[in-house]
Amino acid sequence: MAGELMDLTDDQQVLAGTIWGESRGEPEKGREAVAAVVMNRVAIAKRHMSQTGKPHPLFGDGTVRSACLMPYQFSCWNDGDPNRAKILALDFAHPDPLLNDCLAVAARAIAGILTDWTHGATHYKEASLSWPHGWGPECTPLAEIGHHAFYQIA
Repeated sequence: MAGELMDLTDDQQVLAGTIWGESRGEPEKGREAVAAVVMNRVAIAKRHMSQTGKPHPLFGDGTVRSACLMPYQFSCWNDGDPNRAKILALDFAHPDPLLNDCLAVAARAIAGILTDWTHGATHYKEASLSWPHGWGPECTPLAEIGHHAFYQIA
C-alpha cells in the first residue's frame, strides 16, 4: 500500500526532499552540505524580511519551505525536472534508508545543530560543470564536497 505523500507545507519534508533530489548520490557530508546551503539562504531571507518587510527575491520569506521552493533555485523542484515527480512520490510514511537519512539531516539543519561544511555557501554546482548562466567572477569558492563545489556569491 502506498504511504503518505510529501506534505509541501512541512519544512522537514520539503528540506529532506530537496536534499534527496539534489544530493542523493553524495556521501552524508555532501547531503549535509546541501542542507547547509538551504539554511544559509533561510538566514539571509530572514534578515532581509526583518529589514524590508518583503521576501528575498531569490531565497524567499525566511522559511525553509520557501528557500527550497523558490523558482529556479534548486533544479530538483523545477517544473519538468524528472526529480520533481520522484520527490513528490517519496513515501514519507515508510522511508527507505536514504530518505530516512535525508529526514535526519533535515531535522538537524532545522534544529540548528548541523555542521556547515560549506563555510556559509549560498550556491553550489556540480564541480565538473562550467559556470552556470549568471554566475561569474563575483563567486567566492568556499568548499568542494563530493561532486559539488560550494560558493558565496557577492
